[in-house]
Amino acid sequence: MSDEKGMAWMYRLHYDPEILSPVVRVLSPYDPWDILATIAGLQLLPENADRTIRLEALAHAAASLETDPAKPRISLPRLRQIADSDPLGRGAIASQEDPFNAPFTEAFMFHGGSFMVFPGIAEDSTFILRHLVDALFLSPDPFLDKRFLGKARALFTAVLALSNEMAHRAGLRRGEGASYSADRRGSLCSRLSVYRSL
Repeated sequence: MSDEKGMAWMYRLHYDPEILSPVVRVLSPYDPWDILATIAGLQLLPENADRTIRLEALAHAAASLETDPAKPRISLPRLRQIADSDPLGRGAIASQEDPFNAPFTEAFMFHGGSFMVFPGIAEDSTFILRHLVDALFLSPDPFLDKRFLGKARALFTAVLALSNEMAHRAGLRRGEGASYSADRRGSLCSRLSVYRSL
């Protein structure tokens, strides 16, 4: 998917909440924290790489729900049914999904070693991040605000360590490719039960 297409769709979701109102209604009886954690697990599966727009839309709908500790967890079959129904799986949102054409994971060098990152649907995101890091930390003209650099280094280190840990716990390797099913609009992968404990 091109950056422009993905960003345009996310912009539309943000400014036209009616698109997801049917999804919000069917998710409302369930615990939104559980739904969001489940979606996060689904995003760690290479089989779902070409369903990123659908998963982001589902997360957007879940994040709009009121929290209530008394709400039950959503079952995986029920979540799969919602994700594969209109408007997510057979409608306007699914039509925005393109086959994933980049590595699912990539190596990223930073202070402390090599980290595994998830480039996502944005084209050249790892390349852009490398140049941002180089501009901040390796420029021949040092960045003047040392306090900012310290905070930036701490933030980069924390995010990269988290990304690396998630990838390791999910059993992923550097340079892992996306997996494709014969039916692009098929059900979201059912291996998720392992990832609910991450």
